Amino acid sequence: MVGKVTRNDLLMIARQMREEGLSVMSGRNTQYADADSPFRNFQEAAAMAGISTEQAILYSIAEDLVRIKLAVERRHLPATGRDWFIDAHNFIDLLYAAMVNAGMTQAKNPSNPAGPEGQIYPGKIIEK
Repeated sequence: MVGKVTRNDLLMIARQMREEGLSVMSGRNTQYADADSPFRNFQEAAAMAGISTEQAILYSIAEDLVRIKLAVERRHLPATGRDWFIDAHNFIDLLYAAMVNAGMTQAKNPSNPAGPEGQIYPGKIIEK
């Protein structure tokens, strides 16, 4: 598919990556955290390292970005490399949610941190 990705292909790739990311996030979140505290693993790691929860999440983002950077430099993405993109995006979502949780955002509508496109309900996002 070299040089042949269209705008529709891009949107399809983005949709597939996000759907897979949500599936991964829901599965991992039950392994590493509690339903009432989706940030628990990062909170505990942050306490052990003497950093904030948000910084612990940033560290995870950085790990994946370094892997991606090396793949770009080597001009080769290994078979497991796709997971790095999914994980990095999930960590970015998690960081935003942690910032919402900590009251660090300037949302126009604080009762709807999902933004104007959707409403958050426990455990899922319902799109308008």
